[in-house]
Amino acid sequence: MTTIDKAAEVLAALAGLSPRAQLATLVEETGIPKPTLYRILRVLQERGLVQQGEAGMYRIGHRVFSLAAQAFHRFKVDDEIRRVMVDLGRRVHLTVHVSGFRADQLIYLDKLEADTPFSMRSEIGRLQAIHSSAIGKSVLAELAPAHARRVLEAHTRQQFTPYTVVDIETILRGLPTIKERGFAVDDEEDELSTRAIGAAFRDAAGNPIGGISIVAPTFATSMAELEAFAPLVMEAAASIQALIPQPEAVSV
Repeated sequence: MTTIDKAAEVLAALAGLSPRAQLATLVEETGIPKPTLYRILRVLQERGLVQQGEAGMYRIGHRVFSLAAQAFHRFKVDDEIRRVMVDLGRRVHLTVHVSGFRADQLIYLDKLEADTPFSMRSEIGRLQAIHSSAIGKSVLAELAPAHARRVLEAHTRQQFTPYTVVDIETILRGLPTIKERGFAVDDEEDELSTRAIGAAFRDAAGNPIGGISIVAPTFATSMAELEAFAPLVMEAAASIQALIPQPEAVSV
């Protein structure tokens, strides 16, 4: 593991242990020896990526939030895409998500809560699991097989529920079917008691750059009922895709 890998592990551990964590807890969480961990934390502090309080507790630094805010601003959903979400939400009465796919990472860009008492735990700006979410699988299906494999190999495929599929070969075998029908499903794979269907949208070059999904609690909506909305989800994805600027023609 390189120093950069270790620094990334430290930041990920701090994010998961937020708001604060002791050095001993970080040693246990990351498996990095205490002297090495201390040196990494010192460098991260110098760069504003980690802060240490008076009690010796560590937390994510202000610069992380600043960088995240800058990145999120570039990926924000514009008003026209928001209108597509609102239209879909009114037709299905379920929670709607839009996520962006950049640098082989999937991130929640916007969320429209359903007009019901039930709310989803997703948060705008957070990374979304690509192996278990409906949007993630729909995006993977639009990638070349070798690219999809690289993405899966590079990601931590966490077993979120007993139904989460983490085996790369199993996931890859399911992608042609997803691509053929135009949408992917998540039946309690990403989170217990929730199910979703999602469809990807592409840029002008045909590369997947994100997706849209609808999410429902399992006790309120069966998978058959949810899949009946698949044409509407694919229509919404196509509407978003149509809003993506085309490259300007080059005159010769």
